[in-house]
Amino acid sequence: METATDFTGPPSVLQALNHIVAHFQGHPTLSEPWTLHPLGTSSQPRSASHPTSPESVPDNANQPIQVSYDVKLNRQTSLNILYTYAAGAMVEYPETTGDGRIGHLFRLDPDAWERPDGAFGYSYGNPGGALLRDNPRSCSLLKRMDGSLVPCIEIHRTCQGCKVCPFASTDYTSAPHSKGSRYELLKQLSSQRQGQQSSAERTLFEQTLAYSVALQKHGCLAPENELTEYGQEEGPQREEWLMQVQKGQRGHESKSHCAGRIILQYDSIGSPFVHRGGMRDHFVDFSIACGVYYLLYLVALFQRDHDTIKSIEALAHNSGFGPHHCHLAISNASSVRINCPNEHRDTTTGLLKIAEMKTLPCNSKLRIFEPLEEYRRDCPYVLIICNGEHEHPIPIPTKTPASVRNEIHTLLRSLDQDLPDLTPRRFLRHPTTMAFLANRFPGVQSPMLSDIHPSLANRDHLRAYIQHVQGILYPEGTGWEAEKAKQTAAGIQYI
Repeated sequence: METATDFTGPPSVLQALNHIVAHFQGHPTLSEPWTLHPLGTSSQPRSASHPTSPESVPDNANQPIQVSYDVKLNRQTSLNILYTYAAGAMVEYPETTGDGRIGHLFRLDPDAWERPDGAFGYSYGNPGGALLRDNPRSCSLLKRMDGSLVPCIEIHRTCQGCKVCPFASTDYTSAPHSKGSRYELLKQLSSQRQGQQSSAERTLFEQTLAYSVALQKHGCLAPENELTEYGQEEGPQREEWLMQVQKGQRGHESKSHCAGRIILQYDSIGSPFVHRGGMRDHFVDFSIACGVYYLLYLVALFQRDHDTIKSIEALAHNSGFGPHHCHLAISNASSVRINCPNEHRDTTTGLLKIAEMKTLPCNSKLRIFEPLEEYRRDCPYVLIICNGEHEHPIPIPTKTPASVRNEIHTLLRSLDQDLPDLTPRRFLRHPTTMAFLANRFPGVQSPMLSDIHPSLANRDHLRAYIQHVQGILYPEGTGWEAEKAKQTAAGIQYI
């Protein structure tokens, strides 16, 4: 039989194959389990059997170091399972159950106390409550070394569910879960993308639809000139569209610009182009004749040729894409996203629609027992108890854990003279950032910050971290006024 060592390939692949062979052969030198990292960010806990006594789980930064069963908290309450984690563990989807309680006991650093629920992928809020230091509670699992109980605050929270596209299939939105992971999230998203193969036809179709939608959203951005009157058919549709766009702006007022009609015409040699009708110095685009768009579909959209639109979009739907396809767009309940990022065709009116995300409620509960500040050195643990299944799909994590946030802050501080005028785009492409990622993920080709945590794909998060570090290192600012104030304070005459 050929072994894994007979092959040539990347070291990570050889190591994985050797682990698999060793597992089936009962190799005695296998010291660490091989785990799958589907998103390149964190390892996944192994499923453990259910022994009658505490079980030691292989040591891993984010896996429990011990699993216990039927743990009593008091005379009335007990835990079905208790997971104990080492210091520095980061759990994103704490396991829960629909017919009992599951506990998660985290060891924390008293000098850098960060409650572990800040890294959870779920959003928790009201209904809830708290018993603070004026009325402390005690928990049988939170003790000093001598066995005496420490006073704790007790916090109650309820899962806020998640946001999904209203056009998503109920097979995906109504399936409850009690145990999530990056791997399960990847399977959830992959199952929705089955049959959606990338192709030139799909790229051309989606590019054309996106161009048409962009023209409807933004239109001509030239200064407002004259009032444009819309007909009985397009007027109400335009008003509804603009209302959906404005709702997605979350109260931010858009700049006033030309509200003229964008039309498609042909020039003297028969090449199509789009422009703001009647105004030569306003929007015009001749690129649509260069083959970058699906011209037949684009012309049908402009001319409101419903039969052609219907036949083209039906073919797209059969291939697994298009505005009639059910996309599983998920966002966390704490996300500021209002509308689904995908375009949809309303089956009732036949019009393109910006669908507003709907919130799926959830009744999963969370209880947190945290020692009072003066007792944290005696008992550096936090107990989190989960009960009730999550009645929604697994949400994508949007909150950056404190440990990852501190890592990004340290990286920003190392940029030195490039920090004052740094932007998220420059930060992502900076040589120091690229070297940091290459060192952090040696086996990944072209690693990105989102490989550390998905929330780092949000440039607004990066901008906030950049501004935070800039505020610490440059409290007077980074502009000319700040430089003049710095020279004046040093007694240097500014010229």
